[in-house]
Amino acid sequence: MATKEDGSAAGAGPVGLVAPSKESLNESLGKLSSGDDAIRTAVDSFALEVGEAVDDETAVRFLRARGWDVSKAATMYRKHLTFRKERMDEHKMVCEPCVADPKSHCFLIIGGCRKNRPVLYGNSPRAAMTDAPSQLHHVICTLDRAFTVPDTAPQWVWCVDFNGFGLSHAVNVQLAKDCVSTFSNHFPERLGLLVLLDPPTVFQALWSVVSPLLDRNTAAKVRFVRAKETDGFLDELLPSAEKEWLQAVRVMRPVPGNLPPLPLSAKPFAMTPSADNAGEPAGGEELRRGG
Repeated sequence: MATKEDGSAAGAGPVGLVAPSKESLNESLGKLSSGDDAIRTAVDSFALEVGEAVDDETAVRFLRARGWDVSKAATMYRKHLTFRKERMDEHKMVCEPCVADPKSHCFLIIGGCRKNRPVLYGNSPRAAMTDAPSQLHHVICTLDRAFTVPDTAPQWVWCVDFNGFGLSHAVNVQLAKDCVSTFSNHFPERLGLLVLLDPPTVFQALWSVVSPLLDRNTAAKVRFVRAKETDGFLDELLPSAEKEWLQAVRVMRPVPGNLPPLPLSAKPFAMTPSADNAGEPAGGEELRRGG
């Protein structure tokens, strides 16, 4: 994501570069792979400005998030490195509440979409913990893990299930703002699609706060999917295992820990490799009960 101040929604980029609002991340990366001189120059200039080697995909993501402005992108990246050092080093990238109680949060990877993007599922009523800092840390841990699996597409799909969503969740404005800020500044261009599954009327209160924070490029990735449209939409988006999991969870009682077994396609993304999935927010054997 990127905020409006980022410049990513501008109508035109520097000479030879297409504005992010008019070209997808994959299109930009494809051009770079094909030898596009303008993008290669921007990427190389970005690495020089940062003062260290940066992989091409990361460089393109940060450059797009700042409208291909090398100086602004480098400043953004330096701030991100500080953030990683303070919040995302290997010793901190574990959700301790979920290790103690896997029902603590409900933001988990359920597999991949038809474009090989990690698919993440979220449902507020299924999380036992509701404080914004704890939930945000869990989200950061999960997103960082999503892109450690080889051959994973560079963007993710977020499916938000509104089963059980009520006023108490709609007023959790701080978490929504923190997520937008974190995604914008530290996971730029990672969001491929945000799917809002049959949001209730009460969600409009929260959406009225969040939507103005989104730039045009990010807002275009949001899909409101009503109940009667769900099956057809999910057919196009997901392989059968992931679709069946979503269909199953959406008819289960929305309480912490009440989740179906995760698809096998989710296994590479598991928080821990242990047989009992200790610390995994969903899919642990003790949680695999219907509601």
